[in-house]
Amino acid sequence: MPTVITDYLPILQKHIQHWTDAEEAHQKPITLVDGSTLDTLRDLYEEYASAQTDGTNAEVAYQSARKSRDDARAVVMPVGVQVRNAILGQVPTAPEVQALRKRLPSLETTPQKQLLALNDVAAVWAAINAYPAGKFPSLTPPLVVHADIHGTERTVTLAEFQVFIATLSQAAEAVETSEQILKQTKEERKKVQAKINPVLAAYAKMIKGLFPASSVIAKSLPKRS
Repeated sequence: MPTVITDYLPILQKHIQHWTDAEEAHQKPITLVDGSTLDTLRDLYEEYASAQTDGTNAEVAYQSARKSRDDARAVVMPVGVQVRNAILGQVPTAPEVQALRKRLPSLETTPQKQLLALNDVAAVWAAINAYPAGKFPSLTPPLVVHADIHGTERTVTLAEFQVFIATLSQAAEAVETSEQILKQTKEERKKVQAKINPVLAAYAKMIKGLFPASSVIAKSLPKRS
C-alpha cells in the first residue's frame, strides 16, 4: 500500500467503483469477514479525505509560521548586533557592558538561543538608558540606535527593539505550536491508513474467492500500490 498521501484517495475511489461493479456482478452485497461493506469503504474514503485536508492545512500553517519567524529574526538580529556595537562604542566602560556576549547568535541558530542573547542586549540597553545625563560624556540618554531594516536605515528605540524581540518570541512559539499540530495530523492520517489497508487486502481475497481469475471482475481488481 502506498505511503504517499495523495495516492490513497484515487486508490480508494477505484476500489469503491470496483466493489460496486462486483456487487452488481455477484447480484448481492459483498460483506468481508470482519463485517466491512461497501459503505465501510465509502466512510473510510471520507475519513481519509478529511484527514488529508487537515494535514494540508496544517502544513500550510506550519510553513507560514516558519516564514513569519524567519522574517522576525531577519529584522531583530541585525538590530541587536547594531545595538551591541552602539553600546560598546558609546559606553564601553559601563559595568553593564560585561553582560554583553562576545557575539550574537547567527540567523540560523535556534530562536531560543537568539532570544536569550537579544534579551541580554535589551537589559543592558535599559540599564544604560537609566543613567543620568552627563554620566558618560559620549552618551545622551536615552540611547537611540541607527539600524538597517530591510535595506532602509532608521532609528530604533529600546521600546521598538523590545517589540521586535516579542514578535520573534511569538513567531517562534507559533512555529512550535503549528509543528505539533502538523505532527498530530500526520498521526491521525496514519491511523486511517491503518484501517484502510486490511479492508483492501481482505477485499482482494474475497474477490479472488467469489470470481474466477478469468472473469472481468477478477482481472479488473485495482492494485493497492
